[in-house]
Amino acid sequence: MASPRGGATLREGEEAPPAGTNDGAEGSYDAALPLKASQSVPLEEVLREGLLQLLSCSTLRGFLSSARVNIPRIPRWCTVAALCFLSYLCFAGYTVLEGHYKTRELLAAQKQRLALEEAWKPIEQQIKSVEQMEKDRETLEHLTDQSTPLRDLIEALSLTTPKDAWINNLIVTQRDKIILRGETKSAVQYVAELSKIPGFREVKFISPVRKNPGESKEFFNIEITVDWESFKKAKQ
Repeated sequence: MASPRGGATLREGEEAPPAGTNDGAEGSYDAALPLKASQSVPLEEVLREGLLQLLSCSTLRGFLSSARVNIPRIPRWCTVAALCFLSYLCFAGYTVLEGHYKTRELLAAQKQRLALEEAWKPIEQQIKSVEQMEKDRETLEHLTDQSTPLRDLIEALSLTTPKDAWINNLIVTQRDKIILRGETKSAVQYVAELSKIPGFREVKFISPVRKNPGESKEFFNIEITVDWESFKKAKQ
């Protein structure tokens, strides 16, 4: 009768060897099970007995070559080294992937910045135009506020200048200076009359008074410092 394990074969009339016997090697297991030729044993019993014998030995016999049952344990330092190496590989892979991801983000940000710069150029030009217009408006307002009221000035001079005086030249500077050149019978008296006009802070000769030998008139060259704010308020 053939053994369930494919090992030794029992002849009719022979008894199976006792359980756990081998060819002399201690701790080995023969694949032949303890069965009698005329005895009928349930398959579950055969498997149970074979499993018990298998667990109690360290070497299996009955195959083409012996098979080791008790696999040697891996040293702990090998496990630690393998875990460290695996951790290093994971960290290196994560670093490489993160570098690629950051590079893609940087390229995308640069492209976005270039696109925003192109879109911003027309807006920047418009802003500069508006700023320039605002400066021009402020300049015009300042010039308007600081402009010389020539009509009021000529009117004031006409009322103050005597009938025997004649103004040959009138110069108005950009700041607060007025220069009068002309002739009159009394230049000193004319300066005194000009000093009475509101806003005329200082009235003085800037050159000596000369007399006309053929006539009884004096040539004058007068400089007037004007406070235009006070002059304008007096005329309102």
